[in-house]
Amino acid sequence: MTSSATANYNNRQINELWDDLAEGYFNLGRADPDAKITKTTLKDANDNMVQFIINKLQISEDSHILDLGCGMGMYTVQIAARTGCQYIGTDINEAYLKKAELLAQQHGVADKGRFLASAWGDLSKEVLSEQYSHVLCLGALLYGHPILETALQEIALCCGPLTKVLIWDLVRRGADIGRANLHLKMPHVLATKEEVFQAISESQLELTEFEDVGRYVVPGYKVLSEESAKRDPEKKVLTFYLMLEAIEAGKLSYVLYYCKLK
Repeated sequence: MTSSATANYNNRQINELWDDLAEGYFNLGRADPDAKITKTTLKDANDNMVQFIINKLQISEDSHILDLGCGMGMYTVQIAARTGCQYIGTDINEAYLKKAELLAQQHGVADKGRFLASAWGDLSKEVLSEQYSHVLCLGALLYGHPILETALQEIALCCGPLTKVLIWDLVRRGADIGRANLHLKMPHVLATKEEVFQAISESQLELTEFEDVGRYVVPGYKVLSEESAKRDPEKKVLTFYLMLEAIEAGKLSYVLYYCKLK
């Protein structure tokens, strides 16, 4: 590894890898932890996760989902395309929202919902003016870890008595997450799952189920690491190696929190 090695998550090479291997998704999805790396594709893993969410949360044509931190809208749009549900997707990145709108048009679900600019601590009034059958937060809460109380309160404000909440989060285990800090490049320390448990217990949300899903993302990180090595043999970009290293060492994990309004 060279002394100039970087782990910038927004690096062009990294984005190209996601585009080539995940076909529009920007997440690890849910892969068989025992699958051969050569048999694992990120698109399939993410397709599996979309269907898992639909089945687990019983999302249907009658549902109205809110996807907080929707990124480029792949999960929002795929769920709407498969179920016919209504949706609102939010993100802080205006460029991502434009891509999400285009994606919705391409999949024939633009008339089912809309995408709005919004951020933790400043959730759009338009978002808060509605209530939803389901609230999804698939990888965005980690950016709200410094203001967990506020973020969880905003989620609760979007819920009615029957709303199902699913939070897919990245958490640390212990004080040291090693070199993965190079990858995250975040101005704050990630919360532990215990800290998130505590914050949920003190919020208007009730935790109904929890699942550690780190094992399901390891195959995806292995695929990304292998392909990255082919394209970057000098390992100037360390992102996927560092994340895989931290997860396999038990320093980081992905988790699912299922919640409802108290």
